Amino acid sequence: KSFITLIITTECQRLAWKKHHRAECQRLEAVFPNLPLSEVLFLSRIIDKVLFLEQNGDKYGWEKDRKWADLMDHQMDIRNDEFVYAHFEKIYGKMATFRKDEMIEKEKFYKIFCKTAINSHSVHTNAGDEIGLALDLGVSAYDHSCRPNCSLVFDGFHAYLRPLTSETNASDTLTARISYIDIGRSRYQRQKELKSKWYFDCQCERCVDPSDAILTSIRCINETCDEALIITEDSEPANIMCPKCKQITDEEHVKKCQELMLSLPVRFGVGSKADDEKKRKLQIQEKLTEAMKYLHDKNVYVTRLKAALLHVTGTLKDNLLFIQESVYENYRL
Repeated sequence: KSFITLIITTECQRLAWKKHHRAECQRLEAVFPNLPLSEVLFLSRIIDKVLFLEQNGDKYGWEKDRKWADLMDHQMDIRNDEFVYAHFEKIYGKMATFRKDEMIEKEKFYKIFCKTAINSHSVHTNAGDEIGLALDLGVSAYDHSCRPNCSLVFDGFHAYLRPLTSETNASDTLTARISYIDIGRSRYQRQKELKSKWYFDCQCERCVDPSDAILTSIRCINETCDEALIITEDSEPANIMCPKCKQITDEEHVKKCQELMLSLPVRFGVGSKADDEKKRKLQIQEKLTEAMKYLHDKNVYVTRLKAALLHVTGTLKDNLLFIQESVYENYRL
């Protein structure tokens, strides 16, 4: 009997039982009702597969696209990341409790933890809902781009890369690119997440494209002027002369706009109660009203606030074309 795992099809069930489910069920029965975190279950399955590969070789063709040994692990970066390493220590303790006598040495588990943290990815339904986590050796070979030319989609337990342009060869790992993150954000926010989770400074074609800065543009100080003044969240504040009306937006105003962008939430959760939704609607409306005083209509923070407000008010459907156009302008960069 499985206590947690969701089986999608009978084929999934057969393969899962044969490859890892039998041993996992025995462990779950031993610790019931103190069931482990999903992350512990996920890592435990990877431990089982790594041990199987070491003892039996690549019997099932798991490494046909890429070998486990070839995965990047960023061990030093993770060891120097106080928050992530503390999380590793926590997971190690829970894993030792779950696997008991089957637990591997701490250093070996650390290597598995690091490779999993760097190379795993979320699994989504066709509707975009996140339903799990996976580590696909083939998918892990693809590098990130904030302007991807491939999209990762799922059909049951199969992962597929779909080309987004006619000239893209999705099977070529040297030229095909996927996105690791939500790319409908500013360069600063994208690079911040990539650095914190994957430990690299993104220099993809979009990140080095000066036109991407339009997503953090601000309004001209002249209320009758519709010109977008280009700044970024982390640029040095300075006086800006509007190229259209020639009025000067002073350094303090620019700094205030930067602080405003950095103070806005990256994303908004969905409440479960009517009172929560009402409160959230009011909060978003207040932030949007303030943002529109300072930030240009092309600013991605404004677009995301509008989308969030339309979502909580239930009017997203009626304004779908507006949202699609706004998002397209952001993503096409």
